[in-house]
Amino acid sequence: YKKVSGALKYSLLKEEKNLINISGKSLIGIPTLNEKLNIASLVLEIFSLYPDVSIYVVDDNSQDGSYLILKELKAHFKNFDFKIRPQKEGVGSAHLAAFEYAYNNSFEYLITLDADYTHQPKYIKSFMLEQEKYDLIVGSRFLSSKGVGDWVWYRKYMTLLGHALTKYILGIKQDASGAFRSYKLKTITKEWYQQIQNKGYGFFIESMYLFSHTELKIKEVPIVLPKRTYGESKMRFVDIIRTLKLIFFLKVNKWPKNLKQKSIIIDKTLSDPQEWDNYWNNQNTISNKVYYNIAYIYRIFFIKSRLNYFIKKNFNRNLNLLHAGCGTGHVDSYISEEYKLTSIDISKEAIMQYNLRVPKAKSVKHMSIFETDFENDSFDGIYNLGVMEHFAQQDIINILLEMKRVLKKNGKILLFWPHRYGTSVIFLKAIKLLYKMIGRSISFHPKEVSLMKNKKMISNICKNTGLKLCSYNFNFRDLFVQTVICLKKDN
Repeated sequence: YKKVSGALKYSLLKEEKNLINISGKSLIGIPTLNEKLNIASLVLEIFSLYPDVSIYVVDDNSQDGSYLILKELKAHFKNFDFKIRPQKEGVGSAHLAAFEYAYNNSFEYLITLDADYTHQPKYIKSFMLEQEKYDLIVGSRFLSSKGVGDWVWYRKYMTLLGHALTKYILGIKQDASGAFRSYKLKTITKEWYQQIQNKGYGFFIESMYLFSHTELKIKEVPIVLPKRTYGESKMRFVDIIRTLKLIFFLKVNKWPKNLKQKSIIIDKTLSDPQEWDNYWNNQNTISNKVYYNIAYIYRIFFIKSRLNYFIKKNFNRNLNLLHAGCGTGHVDSYISEEYKLTSIDISKEAIMQYNLRVPKAKSVKHMSIFETDFENDSFDGIYNLGVMEHFAQQDIINILLEMKRVLKKNGKILLFWPHRYGTSVIFLKAIKLLYKMIGRSISFHPKEVSLMKNKKMISNICKNTGLKLCSYNFNFRDLFVQTVICLKKDN
């Protein structure tokens, strides 16, 4: 171990000209389990590049002699500390222990990385340069085509699959499963990390799900992850299965608690004749749960991409948009980030869930789409999905007249309207018929009394509202489920 201190002195002299002048406000947290072949050289390299930082190692009772190395490192560096836990408690739990140590010792930033050299210390500089501007900085493997370039093919594709699932199911744009991150502890307080329940590899996905659905400022920096230098990966097949289960659990059962969420005023004078509150609360039976989850998967994988396509096609970024009849917000994450989004719904339950799911919306209001309190010419565009079919034709006309009132001249309305010959309509009718044959009845949602028939139907509605029909789409791109209609206000 004398070689350790000798190597340090040599390293410090060699790298002295390249040291970054930083304060001692950053703690680098490193979880370890049987990493004796890596930990000494990793700590030496970090201190040679960033001598003012502190390092804290959380070790899950390694049996390879790591303790002796950690003890020697602590004897030589006043800004090095470690904790030996009596048994393996999980990598997520180790990160939470690093958080606790950082808070207790008044650090302003916590940078976490793995001990196996897949997270290279040279990238820490990129994190430090952005620390003051952002609440969370993430080292992303997906910003560069070489991010996982030399990994074995099966590990590479499993990683890409995991990224696709967290992106399209949980709505996380960032690299969600990586541990190379920097946290600003002034904004990511104990209240934030205490919400995280997963103590294993799922910690990274659950925490990113929490952080990405809030108003925290998040920055990604590109990194390249090489294969492990020494040792073996701690990831097991059972961890992959648990991660997949976690992704679907988070989406179905848990919404992040946005500690800065907007307050919503509930209008007690509003009546809801279609009983949408009952719909959003009535997801407890097996049949309704199955329908809800099938509908959710369809929204995420088909409607969301189609909605984003038509939004980008018809509206420039940063325009004021209104989501009239927003439901619980499964598809609004992109729009809330790229546009000034106001969302309204008559259901108290829906609007509360929406407020949790889409914290970046400019405004969320409990309001009827028949009569809003917005001024004339307030919005550049309006859209809704699966709303109009639940109303009779005169009600539809009244809704569109109200939309026209609050829409600016040359503004557009996008309506995603289920077709009477749509695949989802036919499928649900078949399910209801099967239930009827066994003497039972089932209702998946409020009645659909005005399914879209054809282009002539919307043309007649336009004549009664003074809106211009710009486009009418019903094709294979969305599996013949919903008609996408674009209307325009000319005057």
